[in-house]
Formats: sequence, structure tokens, C-alpha cells
Amino acid sequence: MTLASNDSPLVQLRGICKHFGNFWANRNVDLDLYAGEIHALVGENGAGKSTLMKILYGFYRADGGETRLAGKPVHFHSPRDAQAAGVGMVFQHFSLCPSLTVAENTIVGQGSWLDQLNLKRVEAQLRTLIERYHLQLDPKARIKDLSMGERQRVEILKLLYRGAEVLILDEPTSVLSPPEVDVLLQTLRQLAEQGKALLFVSHKLNEVLRCSDRVSVLRRGEIVAHCNTSEIKQTELSRLMVGSEVADQLATNTVAPAPQRSAQPILRVQNLYVKGTLAHGTQMAVRDVSFELHGGEVLGIAGVAGNGQRELAEALAGIIAPAAGQVWLRDANLTHATPNRRVRLGMAYVPEDPLHNGMAPNQGIAANLILRRHQRKPYAMAGCLNWRAIRRSTREPVSLFDVRSPSPDSLARHLSGGNLQKLVMARELWQEPDLLIAAHPTVGLDIAATAAIHTELLAQRDRGGAVLLVSEDLDELLKLCDWIAVLYDGKLMGIVPPRAGKSVIGPLMAGQATAEVQPKIESAVP
Repeated sequence: MTLASNDSPLVQLRGICKHFGNFWANRNVDLDLYAGEIHALVGENGAGKSTLMKILYGFYRADGGETRLAGKPVHFHSPRDAQAAGVGMVFQHFSLCPSLTVAENTIVGQGSWLDQLNLKRVEAQLRTLIERYHLQLDPKARIKDLSMGERQRVEILKLLYRGAEVLILDEPTSVLSPPEVDVLLQTLRQLAEQGKALLFVSHKLNEVLRCSDRVSVLRRGEIVAHCNTSEIKQTELSRLMVGSEVADQLATNTVAPAPQRSAQPILRVQNLYVKGTLAHGTQMAVRDVSFELHGGEVLGIAGVAGNGQRELAEALAGIIAPAAGQVWLRDANLTHATPNRRVRLGMAYVPEDPLHNGMAPNQGIAANLILRRHQRKPYAMAGCLNWRAIRRSTREPVSLFDVRSPSPDSLARHLSGGNLQKLVMARELWQEPDLLIAAHPTVGLDIAATAAIHTELLAQRDRGGAVLLVSEDLDELLKLCDWIAVLYDGKLMGIVPPRAGKSVIGPLMAGQATAEVQPKIESAVP
């Protein structure tokens, strides 16, 4: 397609509206995107960012408004229409075939029959693009041998090969280590300098301020601000996203120092092995991992997605069985204990994606709060559930954890992401466990809901409990944790204090260095 001059927007969205039933996801949205710029789009979870992106990409059709490309009205009926017009999108989760090469992935489902017959010609064209945009890739490399950062560059390369002039990037740094984030932001700047128009969607405001030229803020489906990035601060962006009152309240929330930790560890993990296939092709997802966690501590598990974090958390919670090694909760060997026995002995678990892994979606709030307790008095009497007692006793955790819903009988699947996470947290912390394992508890949540979850994690720590926090958000771990353990390819690369910073933790996440692990291995397993 022919680029418009920098004086005219390459993309113009005017009065875009989209509703789902009575809910308006986008209402009268105007947005201009210029060639040669990185334009950031920010907003709370549910603000309408994803809907707007999918309209521009042809996944949804707007209910009102107009899209112009290079000054001409366009009507995309599918993503293929958008791609043909020069609009491409890099999704948060990649769509690559691990066993194929970079070149083969580039033409899968898209290349002409000539491309299929002449792969060498495709590889030559890719090398030209790789050199022009400094993508540092080998067209003959297989995806399974590439890092997450390299895989993301393959997704960008696919769009460039197909002629994209407009690139939409959905949370592009969420699966990257800090060094890979730096490389990505440099790549995006190089793309903009060569005339591409980039729409950068992210909830990480520090990265938005680092890389974008302009930023637009969506709130409840409407644009509330267009700003030059150089003229706005992070605190102002937060206020625009959530409102002044909420932003001011969150700004006063500081993490108090941890209380004195318990003398004896609550959790001990010794030489743990867990089966599973990782992103790098490794067949053992957790390999010889050992650490301790004391009461009054938050231990973070850091790592790029697919390096064994999920398997470690599930093995500790009893969801999957270890292949070897030991897990101790105080003096009880729980290596092969059932999840129910772990709960009885003081372990709580907030799983990843709780709606599908930790809740009964078609049951009410009260029913979900008594899972694992439904056979005990006063909830069960003579083999029947006592709903009066259930509703009465569950009012306290609903109020304490600020779970907002029309009634205790509201179905779990009808709750927002933030209220769903608070409901799971309420259930797991209600009985004040010795150990809480929380896997990605704030993924997809807005600023206010994230702050509420952080408050509950720290409350568990402050009353003398232990918290194992699995997160791919390094900023979150640096803020909350007393120690951070880094996993790479299933191995423990090191356990360091937060003050070590991203300059130390980033290379550990990329498997480029190791750090001393001894500070958390202080007592032998009996």
C-alpha cells in the first residue's frame, strides 16, 4: 500500500462504536495513527482496548463509525482483509509451529504456491528484511530452538514479509525477560524510523513511556485523552486510566518492611524433579530444584513463560506428582500427599486461570467459598447442605475481601476478573493457612484490583504466614518479594534479594548467568 505523508494519519478511526448486548465496549472512539510513530493505547482491564484492536484488524465489525486507511474508507470483513490492506497484528500468545523453520512459519497458510516450491527464494527475501530491520534471526533456524524474544521477532518478520505497514502489538512484553524487552523496544523504534505505524497496547506504563511517541487512554470504552508521551508522567496516566480518587488512594499504598521471619522454614523443597515439556524442548519441567520458605516471607518465582513455573506450583500443590525429590510443610512430608491433605495441614493454592482451574463456574459465590469444607459442620447437617449457615458464614470473607456482586448466589462465571481473583483469594486465606501458593494472581487485572490482591498477599506475610508468588511480572516481584528465585529451562538459576535489580535478574531469566542459591538453603530436610 502507499504510505500517506507524515502530515496525514495513515489510520483514522472516527466514531467507532461496538456493543455486546447492553454493554458498550467502544463508544464514539476517535484515534489517529501516523506512519513513523509508536502510538500507545492504555486503559484498565475491560476498558475496550482489545475490542478496538480487533475492529482495526478485521476480527470484529464496528456497529458504528468509520475506518480510513491512507485517507480512504475501508471495510474489513476478516483479518485476511486487514492483512491484504497492510494491517498486521502480533498477539500476546504466538502462533508458530515449533518443528518448522522461521522461513516455513512465514509462509504457512499465507504464502503462494511459488513460495512453497522455492523456499530458498523466501529465505533470501527474509534475510533482506532481517538486515533492514535489524531483527537478528536465521531463516533456517527451527522455532523450537529460539528464545521467546526471538519467536516474537519471527511474528514481526511474518507481518513484514506479508507487506504490513500498520503493526498492532498486544501486550508484546508480557512473555519476555528484561534483556529481551530492551531488544524489542529497540526493534519497534527501528520499525517506526523506517516508516511503519505501530499501535502498542500495554498495561506497563513505564514501558509505554519509554518507547511511544503518543499515547491514548481508554476508559470505560471511551477515549479520555490523547497525549504526547514526552509531556505526561506515569502518575498522570494512572489518574486518566482509573480516575483521580482511585489513583490517589493507590499512590499512598506502600509496601511496609516484612516482619521478622520464622526461625524454622514452613516450606522445604529438596532436589525436586517434575516431568513436563518446556518451551526449549526439555522433557523434565523442573530439574533438581531446592529452596526453603519461612513464615513472614514472600518468595517470588520469576521466569519467562514456559520455563517450569506452572509445573513447580502444581507439584507443590499436589495437582501433579513429582518424579523425584521431597516437599515438606513444616515437619510433614507432603511429597505424595493429596491436595486435600495439604489443605488440612495448612497449605492454600490460588491456581493460574482460577475460573477453569479453581472454581465451580456455574455455582454461586457462597458455594465456591465452602469448596473443600462443604462436608463439615455447620455447612452440612445429616447429609444435606445447610444453605442458611453457608450464606451466614460466608458474608464475612465476601465483605473482608471486597468481593462485589449482586448477591451471594451470583454465579462465579459472571464475576469480573478482579472479583473472581478476590473470591479465590478469600476462599484460600479465610482459614489463615501457613503457606499460600499464588500463581499469576494479578494477570489481566486492572490497577485497583491488582492493588487489592497485593494487599492480601502482604497481609498473609504480615501475620506470619509464608507466600510463594509465581509471576511473570518482574516489577510485581520486585515490589512484593523478600527473595526472588529465577527458573530457566526448569532449573533454579539463583535466589536473590529484590535489591539485586533487573540488571542481575534479567540475565538469570535469559539463562545467561547463575547466582548464589545458598541463602535460602539453610536447614536439611529430616
